[in-house]
Amino acid sequence: MKFVAALVACGCVAAQGVWAQSPASGSASASAKMAETVMKQWPAGVVTTQSKPGEWAYEEGVLLDGMAAEWHTTANGDDFRYIKAAVDKYVNEDGAIKGYNADAHNLDNIEMGRAVVLVYRVTQQVKYYKAAKFLHEQLAVQPRTASGGYWHKQIYPNQMWLDGAYMAEPFRAAYAATFQEPGDFDDIAKQLLLMDTKMRDPKTGLLRHGWDESKQMKWANPATGTGCRRIIRNGLRWWRR
Repeated sequence: MKFVAALVACGCVAAQGVWAQSPASGSASASAKMAETVMKQWPAGVVTTQSKPGEWAYEEGVLLDGMAAEWHTTANGDDFRYIKAAVDKYVNEDGAIKGYNADAHNLDNIEMGRAVVLVYRVTQQVKYYKAAKFLHEQLAVQPRTASGGYWHKQIYPNQMWLDGAYMAEPFRAAYAATFQEPGDFDDIAKQLLLMDTKMRDPKTGLLRHGWDESKQMKWANPATGTGCRRIIRNGLRWWRR
């Protein structure tokens, strides 16, 4: 289990950009142009195509993940300043996150924590540490299934969704690596292994989007608790990230 946890840790932390990546030949120019377009069209990370632009949400977090990958490749300071400006919309001087609904226990709302940890690593400002610590503490009280998997949201009891692997685990791995919480890595691995064990279709090898351990949802297979075939593709989009 410790070996598996180490592999998971490497993957999640690398995805966070802890290790800089060398640009692929011919790809830097296209990605730089994309980053420039993003900064012009969506200043400070306000994604106008969201249903509620300017609110703390995973959509903006995914955008910032892309900008972080570009920054780690090019070391263009404009990319980092964009990420920081986006985070600063939400993180107050005391580390509180504006508009965060803690009672929702929504893994989607953990995703932007990756950008918070990144900004802390660069600036070393305490407010970003406090915000990241708050999100880490949210995961500590996240409801779990009987097998120990995170519920995806408070309103989705006993359900694990593949989205959760992307929303929560890279943040938790980055936090653990940054703030010396090595004990987190076994549980990070557990979350991913539960999904792989419970949600993988034995015939196709594909991962289903959802798993209801209680087998109470209408979409749940009465024998396995997994979601219906039509939502495999949606789940895989998140798993592959």
